[in-house]
Amino acid sequence: LEPMMRRGKVDFTLFWRNLASVVELTELGSQLEVADEALVAPLRSALGTAPQTQVTDAEWAEWLRDWLRALSAAEGGAEGGAEGSAASKVALRLRSVNPSVVAREWLLVEAYEAAQRGDLGPVLDLQRVLAEPYAELSPEDAARYARRNAELEGRPGVAVMT
Repeated sequence: LEPMMRRGKVDFTLFWRNLASVVELTELGSQLEVADEALVAPLRSALGTAPQTQVTDAEWAEWLRDWLRALSAAEGGAEGGAEGSAASKVALRLRSVNPSVVAREWLLVEAYEAAQRGDLGPVLDLQRVLAEPYAELSPEDAARYARRNAELEGRPGVAVMT
């Protein structure tokens, strides 16, 4: 997986968090019924865009199906019991250990540049979402904080750290 993620220019934070949405697409064990495009759709925001990426949707879908089969076997099949489906439980576990938001360097740059101009709004907004990094974000906060910044992709010191 790791070489494929590197080839595909994947945002690791978004990828791990969004795997929970892949699990929720179907009950574990029935992932073969989901089309490749639908299976990969929850990961779209984490995946690099063409022409940079060298990984096809078919390759991602193949890995996802293998992972979901292994997950289903590890969970003892698709049965969930009285507390909910196995898929719901797995999605909950994934979200509990993979943050929805992290302090991305480009967000920090925007916040401290605004603060230097006397505008503390961006700093306070960033502080608010970072106070609960595993919480589900509102659609507005997700659009702002849980995303790649295409304009800065590959810009050392702001988009990526080595």
